Amino acid sequence: MYPDARIWGIAIQAGLRIVRIGGTASDQYMPPNEMLSGWVNAIKAMGAEPMIQVSHFNGAEAAAEVASTNKPIAAAMKAVDPTIKIFAPDECDFYDAYYAALLRGDDSATDISGKVPGQNYYYIDGVSWHRHVGYTPENIEIERLTTAGANDYLVTIQKTRALIDKVNTARGRLGTDALQWGIGEFNSSEGRRVGSFENGQMFAEVYGYIMKYGGTYGATWSMYENGGKCFGTDYGFVDAKNTATLLVLSYANDLGEL
Repeated sequence: MYPDARIWGIAIQAGLRIVRIGGTASDQYMPPNEMLSGWVNAIKAMGAEPMIQVSHFNGAEAAAEVASTNKPIAAAMKAVDPTIKIFAPDECDFYDAYYAALLRGDDSATDISGKVPGQNYYYIDGVSWHRHVGYTPENIEIERLTTAGANDYLVTIQKTRALIDKVNTARGRLGTDALQWGIGEFNSSEGRRVGSFENGQMFAEVYGYIMKYGGTYGATWSMYENGGKCFGTDYGFVDAKNTATLLVLSYANDLGEL
């Protein structure tokens, strides 16, 4: 959660292009601006772009409530800088009816795909979601990460692409105005799966799907967590010996320049 200079140094070697600042803890207790500024500077220093999670923590349980939260926040942010890119929502999974309601393309109460009134820019530039495979009830075993695990992502990516294409057509959003999509967090679940060679191969497949279906980014969770011991709640690509794990090396070797 709070990477030190050592972790930043290893992250630079990994050739990251985007680093997300967020997670459950940040959703409820956002770090102070001084700390955020330091992280942003560290991310830019490695040649990557920062993605900062903006909390909507207000107990919203329906798409209509999320829409009413998203619109004023997005409008206020773009009033300061209309060139920033906003991906919203960035939910813990892709819920078909939920995302479809937010991206109707018809200016209904739940729709967030249109332009800010009186402006030539849109509320959002893309949508995002998270997925960690292997939890119950799927409980995908390590040896099935490259098959069932990768396919789990493929199905959701295909659904996302279809929805994006539909709303872009409805809105006439073309070129640089076209609605985009990304994955805000992805990994397998928990340490033994995360630290496996098979997980690295699954990463290669997921990045291949992201490229094939025109995703803007795929952010893995996370850089360093729980001592890097590949056990329990370790989801990081930096291990206890302060080296990048096989997971990162595996997909890097498969894909080359991403």
